[in-house]
Amino acid sequence: LDAQKNILKISNNVSVKITVTPPNNGSGDVPVGGGGPSTADILALLKAKEDALKIQQMQLKMVATSPFVDVNQQTYGFEAIMRLTQAGIIQGYKENGFLVFKPQKKVTRAEASKLILAAACIDVSEQATHLPKIYTDVDPQLWFFKYSKQAYLQGFFTGYKNKKGPPSFKGERTITRAELVKVLVEVLRRGGIINVPSVPQTAPWWIPFLQIGINAQLITDQQAAYPTQPLTRAETAVMVDRVKLMYNGCQN
Repeated sequence: LDAQKNILKISNNVSVKITVTPPNNGSGDVPVGGGGPSTADILALLKAKEDALKIQQMQLKMVATSPFVDVNQQTYGFEAIMRLTQAGIIQGYKENGFLVFKPQKKVTRAEASKLILAAACIDVSEQATHLPKIYTDVDPQLWFFKYSKQAYLQGFFTGYKNKKGPPSFKGERTITRAELVKVLVEVLRRGGIINVPSVPQTAPWWIPFLQIGINAQLITDQQAAYPTQPLTRAETAVMVDRVKLMYNGCQN
């Protein structure tokens, strides 16, 4: 872990320039292409979105209190949680007559597939709601069937390869920090938000993706030091909110 921390203390001036054929990352999902856009490029993009953020912040101030009994202004990701709640992207859980968010609850791949589409402002297509199946372990009656299939059609998830037949999705598995950052980098690349033509081959595979994620403020240096840590709902909300902001709040 100390070695990872040293590797991931990345200068804001660093950008990845190497071009290679990306390897399989061992998780079943093939890493997306990615040369790191510079911090200056990312900051220029965020500056262009500043007006949209100010509007969102003004709207946020109109919410006097959090609807969740376990979320307040001291909660990590408070503003992101509130914006995504207002947009109907995330919901809470009713327990004993109270609405709770469970900010420390771990996020599954199934849940992530829905949130990723929301971050990219992508609606579920008619094709994604019907057979054929994409994954051997995702049947049409499962709530995330359409989300996992749409994410596959968009190229965000590819699943885990089996020796024979279609891949598995393993929707019940938690998603790690590195895995979600990798997918969100692909979301930004495909949306033309950042220019990521290729990714250097590294061991471990996630280092260049985390570098891009740090520059894009998807993840902090401290979080990136533990890339295989399962993501919490609060952390996921921050990442999804950031990407949605880069998409100008889905207003385009």
